[in-house]
Amino acid sequence: MNLLRNIKIRSKLFVIIIISALALSIVGIQGVGGLSKLSKGSEMIYQDQLIPNQLFARLKANNLDLDTYKFELMVTKDNDRNDTLQKNIKEKNEENNTLMEKIDQLKLMDNVSEKYESFKSEYKKLQDISSEMLSLAVKNENDKAYDVYLKEMDPQRETVNQLIEDIQTLNADNAKTIYQRDSKEAGSIITLLIIVIAASLVLSISIGLLMTRLITKPIKDIQALFAETEQGDFTVKGTYQSKDELGLLTASFNKMVAGVRSIIETVGETSHQVASSSQELSASADESTKAQRRSRSLR
Repeated sequence: MNLLRNIKIRSKLFVIIIISALALSIVGIQGVGGLSKLSKGSEMIYQDQLIPNQLFARLKANNLDLDTYKFELMVTKDNDRNDTLQKNIKEKNEENNTLMEKIDQLKLMDNVSEKYESFKSEYKKLQDISSEMLSLAVKNENDKAYDVYLKEMDPQRETVNQLIEDIQTLNADNAKTIYQRDSKEAGSIITLLIIVIAASLVLSISIGLLMTRLITKPIKDIQALFAETEQGDFTVKGTYQSKDELGLLTASFNKMVAGVRSIIETVGETSHQVASSSQELSASADESTKAQRRSRSLR
């Protein structure tokens, strides 16, 4: 308290400004930090769940198209149609390879990454079986090709598609978990911000009231002292002591009152001396007058 009392008024006002600025900064930092966390969660949902699910959905759709092309290739004996189907199959396989390269570059969550490794292994097996079936179908050995399709390729295709569905389910579950976590964290951030704002307001108001009191009370005391001196009371004395402007003003007021009081006392003493001298002069004049009268009567 003494430290605050002794600093200059300008510094007192500066303290209020600094406290208010710090309070606002704390609230701002907490708010920005909270928004950053929530934004990161949204980015994770988009980058790690939504985009992979879109790619896996495209893989699944391509596999269905491939299955259609391969099945048709087994039943048709038209060479031109065979060429078209082989071209379509090649394009879909190339697109699948591109999709898988994009997936490899993503940062998948651990449970999804583990399932994706299984998918790649099973997908390679499917491609090997598919190559065997296609080589038979191209030769129009459709019965053998269908036998490979029915006994080997179809079960493997189901395994691959099931892995894609499992991955999509895991991504959806992961997104839900992140959303629930972010919702809970958002509630915690709001509570924290309310506490920080309330604490900042209490601190700012308390410091502001304290500084206001340290400034206004001495001013009111000095006003009261001046009012008393206006009424002719020069016995008053300021009691506020500090090193700020108001403390210096109080000290100057006390010196002024002491000086005026000293002048009044000096004037009083001088007046008393003048009065005494006047009485002596008056008595001397009376004696002279009486002496002159006696002298005249003797004549």
